[in-house]
Amino acid sequence: WPMTAGGHSWCCDRLKIRPMSEHRRELDECGVEYTWYVGIAADEPERLKRLEPNTRAPLAEMGWTEQMCLDWLRARRLLHPLYEIYGRIGCWCCPKQSLRSLRALRKHRPTLWNVLCSMDEDSPVTFRPQETLRSVARRFDSGDSAMQGRLFAPERYKSPELL
Repeated sequence: WPMTAGGHSWCCDRLKIRPMSEHRRELDECGVEYTWYVGIAADEPERLKRLEPNTRAPLAEMGWTEQMCLDWLRARRLLHPLYEIYGRIGCWCCPKQSLRSLRALRKHRPTLWNVLCSMDEDSPVTFRPQETLRSVARRFDSGDSAMQGRLFAPERYKSPELL
């Protein structure tokens, strides 16, 4: 799970960013006209600044924030129940997940939490820069208020909106 030069986790880079970029390149080379739609909300200005050509962000175009989207889904009983537990949904082993998500994983999916801790112990690179998941768990157990928020300080990475 080390970060790549672009601030993405290795899996995001190899399984999402690279394949999508390659597909777009192929479409461009073939002269295919296309529009790429992305789910970026109006309250994500840094991500919106980096939109590539032929890309639209309908939520932002309508002025919808992330909270507005969540409220709309919740009002229609369409919001996935895991959002209530985790706040956001992503890969259970992602190094960029919030502490809220890690706490929920530990509480609701202890087997996956233990697998993640084993992966951290086996890896030459810790889950969090200079801190293992076991030490994060000790902080959870002690109620360390310094651990509020996200594991990663946005100023450490080039793409903080991805956190």
